[in-house]
Amino acid sequence: MKAHFESVSGLQMNIELDKEQQLIRQILEGDEAALRELVELYSDPLYAYLFHLLDANRQDTDDVWQEVWSAMLKALPSFRGDSRFFTWLCAIARRKVADHYRRPQQSTI
Repeated sequence: MKAHFESVSGLQMNIELDKEQQLIRQILEGDEAALRELVELYSDPLYAYLFHLLDANRQDTDDVWQEVWSAMLKALPSFRGDSRFFTWLCAIARRKVADHYRRPQQSTI
C-alpha cells in the first residue's frame, strides 16, 4: 500500500508503508542490512529537518543526527506504529534538539 505524502517542515516523503513496517520488523529481529536501508531512506530528510531546527549549523546537525539515530535504536522496540516512522523519528529529533540547546555551550576561544 502506498502511503500518502507526509510533510515535515516542507520535506515530502513518499515511502511505502508496507516497506517501512517490514524494515522495522527486520531490524527488531537483528537484521543489520535492514537498519542500513532504513537509515539510507531517512538519512537525508532527517538531516534536512535537523539542519532547519539547528539554524543551519552543520557541526551541531552532524552531532544531533548521530544522537537521533542512537536514540531511535534504543526506542525502536517501543514504536507502536500509531504514526508513520518518520513522524516518530522527528519527535525524537525535536527532543534531541531541545537537549542540545539545554546543554552548556562550549566557547571557541
